[in-house]
Amino acid sequence: LRLYSGRWYWTHIIENAYLPISSCIHSNYEYSNAEHGFRVTTAGFNSAYDYLQMEGKIYPTKEFPAAHMLLDFPTVFAAPYEVIETDYENYSCIYSCIETNGFKSEFGFVFSRSPNTDGPAGDKCAAA
Repeated sequence: LRLYSGRWYWTHIIENAYLPISSCIHSNYEYSNAEHGFRVTTAGFNSAYDYLQMEGKIYPTKEFPAAHMLLDFPTVFAAPYEVIETDYENYSCIYSCIETNGFKSEFGFVFSRSPNTDGPAGDKCAAA
C-alpha cells in the first residue's frame, strides 16, 4: 500500500454529481500505519471556480478483497474504492459502485502522477 502514497492528479472522471470539486483536482495520499490506510487531502475548483479542499480516509476492510478499500470523507457517504489497475509510478484506474435503496451509481477515475492528460493513464485505464 505504501507505494500508492504521494500526489495523484485526476486526469479523467466520469461525471459525478456528489463531488463538490469538479476541475484541476489533485489528491495527496499519506500512508498511516495506525489506520492501515491513507489520510487523503483532495483539492481543486468547484463550478464557481472557488478553491475547495476536503480531507478523508481510504482504508482496506475485511469485507473487501485486496485492492478494494473504503472511501470515507465527511461530506459524502462511505463508498467502495477499487484500484483496478496501477503501476504506482504513472497511473491508477479507480472504480466505485454503490447500490442503495434500489439505486445504483458507478464512478470511474483516472489518476496520473503528472497533471498532463495526454499521458498513458487514460489509455491504460480504458483498456482495463
